[in-house]
Amino acid sequence: PTPDDASPRTLRESLEDAIASVGQLEQDAPLGSSMVLLVTPGLSDADSRELARSAHAGALAGVTTTVIGLDDSVALDSLERVALAGQGRRRVLESAGNADELVRAEITAVSRVLARAVRLRIRLATGVQLVDVIGSRSLDEVEAQRVREAEQAIDQALARRLGITSDRGEDEDGIQIVIPAFYADDAHRVLLDLVVPGPGPVADVQVRFKDLLRLGNGTLTDRLVISRGGAARGPAERAVYAAWLGHELSGA
Repeated sequence: PTPDDASPRTLRESLEDAIASVGQLEQDAPLGSSMVLLVTPGLSDADSRELARSAHAGALAGVTTTVIGLDDSVALDSLERVALAGQGRRRVLESAGNADELVRAEITAVSRVLARAVRLRIRLATGVQLVDVIGSRSLDEVEAQRVREAEQAIDQALARRLGITSDRGEDEDGIQIVIPAFYADDAHRVLLDLVVPGPGPVADVQVRFKDLLRLGNGTLTDRLVISRGGAARGPAERAVYAAWLGHELSGA
């Protein structure tokens, strides 16, 4: 409650107050450093949808919302909905003894952002069929629109404050994955379950990002091709298999 109002505040009102308070400092703060931590024992589906609207409004104003669940029994889908809308991260507290470490890590993480608005595009070759993006799901229309708006807000803010040319507009073809911020020492693995008709091209991959080190737009491309004949399992194949086992283990 505020000093002149002893009535209790709803969680949504408290989140909006925090975002508004931090947002007042955003213009003078390093870009991307304004963040709100939402710590909760759990959220219902209805609560998460309500909070997502507030978190999205904050993201458009330059304030990210990171959500921390207080134990591993919390419903992750609800936490992830708010974190996605707020362009933040989702974390779960393993034990009370780790609370200080977790909060400090999230606060200091903002100084380790190397790139913003990372857009991964995967275009499958002719005849290649997508079965699943393992451990992921397609965004609904509302979530997809929020991601577009937040990406464009970052694009425009970086152009205005750092002079990085604005280059984001409509969606592109292919499988698209947007990562709001890429941190130092980060590693993101995207596992695709595909049906491939035979040797030859499988996919073209492009990553576009706002490079905060070189202050420009960055682009990386690569192509996956399956050669004829039996291939020995190398580092790349072992990395894919290890990532899949990690996914299965975390799910179990």
